[in-house]
Amino acid sequence: MNGVFLVGKLVEQPELKTTSTGLKLANLILDVNRNFRSQNGDLEVERFSCTIWRAVAETVIDTCKVGDTIIVRGRLQANNYMAKDDTQKYNTEIVAENVSIVR
Repeated sequence: MNGVFLVGKLVEQPELKTTSTGLKLANLILDVNRNFRSQNGDLEVERFSCTIWRAVAETVIDTCKVGDTIIVRGRLQANNYMAKDDTQKYNTEIVAENVSIVR
């Protein structure tokens, strides 16, 4: 089972893009609090990028604004490719399948 569940604050306004085949997509940047505090008592924050597609992307663009608390349910997607220097590169991204705003 491949599943990711994140709750965080929207860092920047996502921008709707269109692929060469006409699919809509956008990227969400979320700041997510860790479950523990640093030595000085501050909550540590991790920043995640999530890719959203099609109608979900359009809905997020229309309804979300910077600072909103967002719930993302999705999956990890592993990608690999051959770089120009002939080395194998690996990348893992979060693909959001459902996005909700906490109001």
